Amino acid sequence: WVRPGHVQCWHPPGAARGPFILFEPDVLRPDIARLLVPLTAHEAPAVLSPHPDDTAWLRQTALQLLDEHRALGRRP
Repeated sequence: WVRPGHVQCWHPPGAARGPFILFEPDVLRPDIARLLVPLTAHEAPAVLSPHPDDTAWLRQTALQLLDEHRALGRRP
């Protein structure tokens, strides 16, 4: 997570692996955003490591988001 006012830096940059997903500020409904407050609070950890058992569904979710992004302008 990179929250407003924070900078994320990886050393060395070439060693970072995984998908990068950028969410614009108003992408989530307010009720959903409230559920994420513990994860997005200023004092929350900047890097979250998911449980290994969640890898498959996280990968599938990232691919679905990529598909939606690529379809912008082609879908209503």
